[in-house]
Amino acid sequence: MSSIMEQMMTEYAEEYAKYKDAVKFIENVDKLAKRFNVTTAEACTFLDKTIEDYKRAQQIIKKEETQESVPAFA
Repeated sequence: MSSIMEQMMTEYAEEYAKYKDAVKFIENVDKLAKRFNVTTAEACTFLDKTIEDYKRAQQIIKKEETQESVPAFA
């Protein structure tokens, strides 16, 4: 396999891992906030994260979902 293809596959795997982590983080914060009737920021604090971490995770998800809606080989 060419090094370019290997690099592309590695980059894809890294981006996909970030996406999966972001989705799980958002799910956990949202569940925690709902379960204990607290704000999203408070739920983030319980998880030793910040609201900025939450917003970054949302951006990762939005970016990935936007990229998936565009055909790869159009």
